[in-house]
Amino acid sequence: MSRAEDADVLLVGTYTEDFPWGAGHAGGVYLFTFSADANGKRRLKYSGVSAEAGKNPSYLSLHPSLPLVFVANELNAFEQRGNGAVTAMRLHRPKSGLSDAPPRLSLAGQFPGGKGVCHIGPLGDLMGTANYVGGDLVAYSVSDDGESVTMEERARVEHSGGGSNAHAFRQDAAHPHCVTELPGAKGIVIACDLGQDIVYSYRLSREQGWTETSRLSLLPASGPRHTIVTADGKFAFIACELDLTVIVCECNSDTGELTVVQRIELFEEGLIDGCTAATIKLTPDERHLYVSTRASDFIVGFHISRLENSVRLERFCQHSTRGSTARDFDIHPSGRFLVASNGDSDTLILFSIDAETGALSEEQIV
Repeated sequence: MSRAEDADVLLVGTYTEDFPWGAGHAGGVYLFTFSADANGKRRLKYSGVSAEAGKNPSYLSLHPSLPLVFVANELNAFEQRGNGAVTAMRLHRPKSGLSDAPPRLSLAGQFPGGKGVCHIGPLGDLMGTANYVGGDLVAYSVSDDGESVTMEERARVEHSGGGSNAHAFRQDAAHPHCVTELPGAKGIVIACDLGQDIVYSYRLSREQGWTETSRLSLLPASGPRHTIVTADGKFAFIACELDLTVIVCECNSDTGELTVVQRIELFEEGLIDGCTAATIKLTPDERHLYVSTRASDFIVGFHISRLENSVRLERFCQHSTRGSTARDFDIHPSGRFLVASNGDSDTLILFSIDAETGALSEEQIV
């Protein structure tokens, strides 16, 4: 799921065919607009679907400066090769004064990617992927002539050593699940390996590739899945899929070294049978943090207290997503709305966010 920064356009990735951890029957990348209805209420409106993004366009990321959307095609075989794919789509937004014109996507290029690529995002002037099945990270350079896009693999690093085997299915091998740049620390990126219970820090450059600078080993069967970092790059929040926790870390801007300052459970009762954490996001003012959970299908909210040299999380809410298998979600740039997706019930739910308390109020189900 992704949203355009300067327009109220929401893009939703999907599974178009079955995968070991997802049932697929969707049509591609779905587009929605976000605007006021006759009563002044903000509402999501379906605008169309793009099948050009290819099979299993499960994760989307906007390029930081180009009008491009990058798609992780979560596949084990692309064009008879033993890998997935990465697709570049051009986003055409409604022009000023033509509010009825729907947004649309057009294909700009498709390229072989890592095996089981599950995450893609900007890493400085590169785009990086985490390849769950392949057990590696890949960085690509991007060039765009206005008509077609070229992606060139610049560097690849494999997570060796196998999985922690603390969880039979999810930790049988190295399984990178997310790679994120550290703001303000030029060239430093953080990568969660769900299969190894390790969060890696790297220095990444076009010339030198991936150079490991630090690693944080978590408790067995933690399953670090997704990371979100504060805008100043000083703190990272790690959502652990398997033990249903959030790990709060201080970040060293020179090396990317992570120091744990808090570990907090998503639920007071601790583990819930069959429940796993999915996505973690911050509000733009960084006063509140939210995590989605599957099987229990909640959005769990935390207050963030800024201390003199640290931060502290305090759990304050859990709200049902009114569907099955809550996965990705996104927060509107205004910080006033949150949209969550339910993968197995094929629904989106729109919440309004109270700016002071962070409380969620259900507004619409699509």
